[in-house]
Amino acid sequence: MGAIVAAVALAIIAMTWNLSPWYFYLLAAVGVLGVANMAGALLYLDRTRCPNCRSRLGIQIANQYRFGRLVAFCPFCGVGFDKCEARSP
Repeated sequence: MGAIVAAVALAIIAMTWNLSPWYFYLLAAVGVLGVANMAGALLYLDRTRCPNCRSRLGIQIANQYRFGRLVAFCPFCGVGFDKCEARSP
């Protein structure tokens, strides 16, 4: 996957090499913003926890977009997220 991203990045740089430097800097800024956005999303997935048992829910949140089913409860302790209540341990 990393090789594909690197190949695409090199292709974009090769296509814009003969343009003015302004376009090159603009594409570089867009690339940096895209990487920062992806890093923020991964950090969000890593830091999301169940309000009841404090288990990490990142993989369940990511799988809801992959398989098309919504996560409505914690798969570890069973607390429902629709009630928005956190029980004390």
